[in-house]
Amino acid sequence: MKRAVKIRIYPTKQQKEKLSQHFAANRFIYNYMLAKKEKSYKEDNKKISCFDQVKELTLLKKEEKYLWLKDIDSQSLQLTIRNLDTAFKNFFRRIKKGSPASELGYPRFKPWYFARQSFQYPQRVKINEEKNKIYLPKIGWVKAIIHRDIKTIKTVTVSREAGQYHASILTEFPEINQINKGSRIALDMGVKTFATASNDNDILLPDIADEEKKIKLLDKALSRKKHSRKKGEKIEVSNKYKKLLLKKQKIYLKIKNIKKNVTHKQTLQIVKDCQYVFIEDLKIKNMTKSAKGNEEVHGKNVKQKSGLNRSIQRQSWGDFFTILEYKLKERNGELIRINPKNTSRECSQYGYIDKENRESQSIFKCKSCNYCENADRNASYNILKRGNILLLELGNQAQLKNAPVSAIV
Repeated sequence: MKRAVKIRIYPTKQQKEKLSQHFAANRFIYNYMLAKKEKSYKEDNKKISCFDQVKELTLLKKEEKYLWLKDIDSQSLQLTIRNLDTAFKNFFRRIKKGSPASELGYPRFKPWYFARQSFQYPQRVKINEEKNKIYLPKIGWVKAIIHRDIKTIKTVTVSREAGQYHASILTEFPEINQINKGSRIALDMGVKTFATASNDNDILLPDIADEEKKIKLLDKALSRKKHSRKKGEKIEVSNKYKKLLLKKQKIYLKIKNIKKNVTHKQTLQIVKDCQYVFIEDLKIKNMTKSAKGNEEVHGKNVKQKSGLNRSIQRQSWGDFFTILEYKLKERNGELIRINPKNTSRECSQYGYIDKENRESQSIFKCKSCNYCENADRNASYNILKRGNILLLELGNQAQLKNAPVSAIV
């Protein structure tokens, strides 16, 4: 079982300079080769292969203008080209599948001001656990905090985010043989309450209102500093702008780490107790679409919708589902997505559906049987009921095919 272990590294001042060169060089090669691909396709209607671009990299290093590329690890530059080729393959694969435009993911140019800069090593990385050091080619031995037993190293991604340096090591881990047979839970995702559970163990996110206020103040300060204000405009950015931008990135990183810490703890508790987790099959991108409309048809309740969109994006449901799903798979569990239609309008006791059942955002009262419950809790019961029915159907299919239920789900 392959998994990535992210460790914090502490390079010296000289090593930071070398790492900055590697980040810049890999970003330059990515953008350079992307521009070449676009130009070749637009002007000559030809596609440049990954093999041709790797050969071009060798010739590029011999030019006097690009001799500085010789100081960069050659394998990391080649891997950057391969990653670009993979991005294009994924893009064309989505086109063939007929995915919507928002999900196509056309490769974009990488600007210098992105909070996270990274590059990869395919091999030749070493670890000394006794001295807590990691060897990075062209950089040397770097001080690190190695908190896991790492035996084999597949690839290593070195990243810098908000002034912090990390190394993500792809390695092999032993499989976890834990099965919680029959145990099930349903989660109803919300804005005020992150997730309302059918077993009453709700998930709450920590309050990050103070950090968000700081970001708003920094945005105002950044708008007054010297920087490019129009697309394509080239202007030298002031040092004050760079300092404030770093400060803003550090707050974003803090928020990201807080959310990730809570998510990992909560998902771990869920997978320890449950084998099957039922959630609504939410189309998050569709839910967070802008309501502005266009010149012909103007949108309605634009301000309220934009506020709701921010609240949904703040919850990071997608990250939660991704982490929960891989942890369940490690333990032979399943994350099962349920049709969300009328889960908030249906009475969980007798199945009566009416839009007036939900009297408010938090109160559910059935107009048929007067059953009263928290609206999100009632929805979680409905999700659990539908999940059990689906699991029973899949179980019957599995019996016909002499296969385990988990193999069909």
